[in-house]
Amino acid sequence: SDVCSSDLVLDGGLAWSAIEAGGDPADHLTVSVTDVAVKDAETFLDLAIGATGTVTGQVSLDGRLSDPRGHVTVTGRDLSVRGYQIASLTADVGLERGAASVSVRARQPDGLALTMVGDAPLAWLLPAGSLDAEVPTPNWALAVVSDPINLDIFAAAAPSLTQIGGQALADVRVTGPEIGRAHV
Repeated sequence: SDVCSSDLVLDGGLAWSAIEAGGDPADHLTVSVTDVAVKDAETFLDLAIGATGTVTGQVSLDGRLSDPRGHVTVTGRDLSVRGYQIASLTADVGLERGAASVSVRARQPDGLALTMVGDAPLAWLLPAGSLDAEVPTPNWALAVVSDPINLDIFAAAAPSLTQIGGQALADVRVTGPEIGRAHV
């Protein structure tokens, strides 16, 4: 069945009676949003995040709620969360075999960009106990890297740094077994 509006399209088949029992492996849901105002979505979902901007996205999920598989793509522009601005955002997330494989790129209005690529275990991202015991828990393998940052940007915040020069690069790697979450 389809539910359509100018900004949102839902398509798929869910065995609603089977959701409490973990769903049916044949379940499929596709959600598309086009140029949705984040502030309107926040109001509709009764959230108080303080976000603005516009997003477009596609979600396609298969399988049971306790073993999600699928693909999520999101693009955003002119985003702001409590004053922190992101001029553009592109995200691509694949869900399979207990992992979220992510590729995210965010750019600030001043041009500074941040990229995050790799895998994160779903057991860490979802509520404890929500995945089937048979779903694997892969290791973290995530990299977060910034574009080179000109150090002279700090001079405006700290006048004593007027003679600072050069560039810095942020490169953070998260690897290894799951951290900070107990399994149920």
